[in-house]
Amino acid sequence: MSECVIIKSPDRGAVLEISATAFPDVIHVQLRDFAFQGASDVNLFESPAELAQFFRDLAVDWKGWRGEKRWESFEAELLLRATADSIGHISLAIRLRGRSWPYWELEGTLVLEAGQLESIAANMERFIAKSAVA
Repeated sequence: MSECVIIKSPDRGAVLEISATAFPDVIHVQLRDFAFQGASDVNLFESPAELAQFFRDLAVDWKGWRGEKRWESFEAELLLRATADSIGHISLAIRLRGRSWPYWELEGTLVLEAGQLESIAANMERFIAKSAVA
């Protein structure tokens, strides 16, 4: 079983890690960089396939796109926004929020290369299909 998906930014070492939990439709998300780290559980509530589709859409449009591609979890604990430049770099902006009081919010950006997108999409699809969130 694929228990987690790790997405690394090759330029700075920032990492987004998504892992399964013991609860259906809930994933554990960790965002870390040199200067910060945060983690929260995220309720997918009937949208696990939509999360996988977000990454598949990035891979399909690996040559770039206009504007922003966006995915947000049901309770807004996780927001992903992707933009592409003309030379094959994808900026994946991430907003992660805590689920309980005291509430907190962490934002970071991973800069990905177009060549990473197919692998990320395939890993996410396997994770969703094989984990407890399927």
